[in-house]
Amino acid sequence: VSHSSKRSISLKTSGIATSFRYNPSWRSSSLIFSQSFSVSADKKQEREEKKEDREEKKQHRQEKKQDKEHNTDQSSQQSGKTKENFFKSTAWTQIVGTIGALLNWTIPLAAITNFLSDKDPLVIDPVMTSVLAFYSTLFMRWALAITPTNYPLLVCHFCNVIAQTAQVGRHLKARYERGSPPPHPVT
Repeated sequence: VSHSSKRSISLKTSGIATSFRYNPSWRSSSLIFSQSFSVSADKKQEREEKKEDREEKKQHRQEKKQDKEHNTDQSSQQSGKTKENFFKSTAWTQIVGTIGALLNWTIPLAAITNFLSDKDPLVIDPVMTSVLAFYSTLFMRWALAITPTNYPLLVCHFCNVIAQTAQVGRHLKARYERGSPPPHPVT
């Protein structure tokens, strides 16, 4: 039992704190009874452990957030490196080669369309058509020489050589049949 200067009496028995205070505002001398449960050492330890767990989780979340930001920075740097490596890869070469072959198909398609049309064969420029046939012959060889071999480009240029040769043959046949003189050289 302890006495304090504020006129209260406290008893501590078996983990339960009981205190009696004198309240002078009351007319009769009555005691105010309050009872509270004291926290045992085990419960204090549990609270401290929970508090530590919360702090660890908070720190873990912060570390995770920092790692995520760091990884985002690294991935953006690596994506730049990946882009550089991609442009030097065989996949990029194949993509560009295929797009080139698709666009090159416009040349033989134009020759085939002209071949099937009713246009006068003397309109065909034999010099330009011969140059296109020679160009396609060179690029057929190039399509085989590169690594990886670009077969779509090879087929495109092969068709172009055939189409341009047919155009030159058509022009020469029409000129021979009509007895036309050779065209004037381009100056």
